[in-house]
Amino acid sequence: MQEKKKQRKKVDFDRRLLELAGSQHYVVAREQLLEFGTARQIEYRLAKGRLQRVHEGVYRVVGSPDTWQQRLMAACLSSSGANAASFRAGAQMFRLPAGDEIVEITAPRHRRMQLNGVRTHESFYLSDLDVTYIDGIPVTRPARILCDLGLLVERGELSASTYELAFQEAVRRNGEEPWWLVPPHHLNYLSFTSLEELLRRLDLEIIDTMTSFPMELFLLMGENYVDNEAVGKECHTRRKRFDLALEKAGMGDTRRKFYRALSNAGLGREAIVIARKPRYAR
Repeated sequence: MQEKKKQRKKVDFDRRLLELAGSQHYVVAREQLLEFGTARQIEYRLAKGRLQRVHEGVYRVVGSPDTWQQRLMAACLSSSGANAASFRAGAQMFRLPAGDEIVEITAPRHRRMQLNGVRTHESFYLSDLDVTYIDGIPVTRPARILCDLGLLVERGELSASTYELAFQEAVRRNGEEPWWLVPPHHLNYLSFTSLEELLRRLDLEIIDTMTSFPMELFLLMGENYVDNEAVGKECHTRRKRFDLALEKAGMGDTRRKFYRALSNAGLGREAIVIARKPRYAR
């Protein structure tokens, strides 16, 4: 009788393990397994080669397909499952330009771990509002992904043109038409790139770029101020609050650095380029 109970427990553990793993690209976290099993059962399956350690406290089912999604899910399960696919991996999950099948995640502040083959970013702000799920994998939302990709443009790891394509595609996916389209659709439209090129053709020296709050982020968050004047006024008020709050907190320099970084990513309400006549030696 006792032997039958042990056998039933073994079968039940394996069944629940496979059910859980099957919903997570065949990777599981130790904490998840301990909810219905014991540490001894886990160690036994590791020793027998049924489970394989991927990261500390994260295992894959041996024999399951080794895929990018599986590696991404394993990275997200580390740090007690508080991580989310982000940056280029997030863009790839949404099938946006700039996406790439690399394992790139964002972890909450002070919970980042060094993981082999994983690029990990750390953030003070990573709440449930920032994250959604695609195929069972936690992924930062498009508005957050676009902000993060802007940092890669600033670092020279992503081209501004690719970023602009990702931004426009994200807006299209949100059901809006990209009404600020580039030439030849709108002949009076200038991006940072085209404005700087124009100034260089006039033999002017570019010394700085700047912008203001990117109102289009409200569109990506579902607030259509284009077709609704009342929504537009509210969004404009919130934009002003953002700027005034930073100035009141004595973070004016931080605000300017933030907008300068956005301008380098080709993002913002205005395209401001500061140029001067070149200095010629006398």
